[in-house]
Amino acid sequence: MKDLIIKNSKAVDCSVFNTVDLEKLTIQASTVAIPSEIGRLTNLKELRLIDNTLTNLPKELFDLDKTFIFFENNKPDAMREIGLLFFDFQWKKITKEQAIIYLFILQNDTDSITKNDISRLYDALDYRIESVRKNAQQLLNKWLPLKRIEENAVIAILGKFDVLSLNDIAHRLDNVSVNYETKITSKTTHVILCNEPNLDTVKLTESKSIISTEQNFLAWLNKTDVQFLSKKNEENEDALDNVSEMLLSNNSENIELAIQMMKTHGVSKRLLGDLFIFFNRDSNNQKYYRKAKNLFKKNAPKELLTFLGGDHGSNYEIYPCNEAFYAFLKETQVMDTMQIAFALCKDLYYSMSKELKKGEEALTALIKNGILDITPLHKIPEELKELKGFSTLICRNHFNKGSAFPYWFSQLPIARLDLYDQGIDLPENFREFKNLTHLCLPTYLEAFPSVITQIPTLEVLEMSMTQFERVPEEIKALSKLRKIMVFREWDDKFEEIKEQKKDFFPTNCNITRVENKYR
Repeated sequence: MKDLIIKNSKAVDCSVFNTVDLEKLTIQASTVAIPSEIGRLTNLKELRLIDNTLTNLPKELFDLDKTFIFFENNKPDAMREIGLLFFDFQWKKITKEQAIIYLFILQNDTDSITKNDISRLYDALDYRIESVRKNAQQLLNKWLPLKRIEENAVIAILGKFDVLSLNDIAHRLDNVSVNYETKITSKTTHVILCNEPNLDTVKLTESKSIISTEQNFLAWLNKTDVQFLSKKNEENEDALDNVSEMLLSNNSENIELAIQMMKTHGVSKRLLGDLFIFFNRDSNNQKYYRKAKNLFKKNAPKELLTFLGGDHGSNYEIYPCNEAFYAFLKETQVMDTMQIAFALCKDLYYSMSKELKKGEEALTALIKNGILDITPLHKIPEELKELKGFSTLICRNHFNKGSAFPYWFSQLPIARLDLYDQGIDLPENFREFKNLTHLCLPTYLEAFPSVITQIPTLEVLEMSMTQFERVPEEIKALSKLRKIMVFREWDDKFEEIKEQKKDFFPTNCNITRVENKYR
């Protein structure tokens, strides 16, 4: 039997591997585990794996060094990279020993890799498949700890840092009296392996220097050379507040200064969150947007960059209410979850606070200059009825169908209520508002709510053109009205309607047409 095709199968009959004269084997559209016995097919000239779902491939495939192995459209996704690996092996770009270790790495079979294989892991740092390089680096992080570097030591930094440049850390090495170079010499005491260190001419296994990795080196440096703004303490608390306020201000000079201070003096966990907030919220400011993102990349923990990069590429931007992202923050604590949610997703901030029995505290934090905007919450929170410290309530947008104002809503001691683009009917108890002077009607409703004519304290009304057209004569009861604001609509008849309704309002009431609030 020269040729064999296995198709739509869930297993491979092991007797196949006793067929010494088999020259061509095709496995197609199957869900199979290829057993190690495949290494017996020493006369096999061609192995084709097409449209399969494959579990881990055996290392014995590399015994078939004279076999052309063809991969096409196999799952899982790692099989595409494994196909590249076999291509490199067949074209003798890598050795069999290297190929086996790289296969283990791609299949997350790190238990099969021992410290005796460390030279192959060094080789992996320069291999063309990125996931091989990254996973090899992670193993070396565990195997090559770096406890300390003495003063006047000479470190050789091989390759490039993930996001830093040598200029970023040169002055910090001066601070701790450590010298650096970019190649190994007779004076080298430590070797730091970064991305693609180009080890072709370097025999690390023969080096007497202490060898470690970029991650371990940076952890040592951050611990040894503690920057002023890198960690909150009693001495820098005010400085952190000032830098945070400057970064998130609308003043270009303040933003520039804040970024420069962080570049020079470090980035604390809080400031890291501020940078993330800045470039996720202010992408229109391209000049500082790029600077903030670059500074974030240089200071963020690798696990955070890996998570963001997995779903969002190199932009590190998120959909503001991405629940998977906030779950990741809760688990890892690499940034303050509540800090990010407060700035980017008020709805999630409130719900997380409510889980912590801090719903009222969360609402209080949303009050700014006496104004509380609950629009992002998409509902009227129950804690509102006990809340103090605000006189204006903004409750815009069309809430969920079936929403209603709670019975206690009209007892709120507010002077201004903004219901623009809201679609909730106004109940009769709205007449019980005691201090309401300024009201924007729920413009999503076409009707003019009749209960409005029974709120004698009203001085200012905002409404849609349709509602203005339907204003009833009973509005004459509102003797304190001094201003009517009507939202502009295309081809409206404002002047005509104004003339028709003018006798409904006090003589000193100013009736004007204004722009839509979202234009």
